[in-house]
Amino acid sequence: MGFLSKISQNIVPFLESKLGVWHDIIAYIVGAIAIMFLVLSFQMKNRKRILLVHALASITWICYYLLNGDLTSGLIAFTSVVRNGFFLLKERYAWAKSIVWLFVFIAINLTFGIISFSTYKDIFPILGGIGSTTAFFMTKEKDIRIFSFIAYVFWMCNSISKGYLMSFISDFLTLSSVIIALIRYRKKVKTK
Repeated sequence: MGFLSKISQNIVPFLESKLGVWHDIIAYIVGAIAIMFLVLSFQMKNRKRILLVHALASITWICYYLLNGDLTSGLIAFTSVVRNGFFLLKERYAWAKSIVWLFVFIAINLTFGIISFSTYKDIFPILGGIGSTTAFFMTKEKDIRIFSFIAYVFWMCNSISKGYLMSFISDFLTLSSVIIALIRYRKKVKTK
């Protein structure tokens, strides 16, 4: 059990005592906003926009997971905001293209996962974060979508195992959005 797990366990009771019934309402609203950004991100045509809109989704997911007392998922979402910003530098700077950065961000995901680990269910956001990191390191939009599909299967397992309705809806819609985008932006194969 990670040393931050005590904090994670106390977040919800603290927020419920301060916000009362508004705690659940705020969590659902934040989840709905996150869903909108996440589904929209995979409909963007170019990599830069996918990364930027996905970062907005991750910021709202941080809030959602913290409102639900899930520090591991929140930290992995935080990593994705920083990671997406950094991966945008690949278009501008040669040093940012190094595969070393992929492993640096995977290591950060693992570190955050280990220090906040409180239940076996926390393996899912860790694997989802690693999958997303791999996806967004890719330069081709199709590769981003394919690896994101794999990552969101793990995020869906996280949602189901922890009972996050809004996150489950998001994961389902995101997987659907990725499939639609893969079909929509597929290269036309020339027939002879």
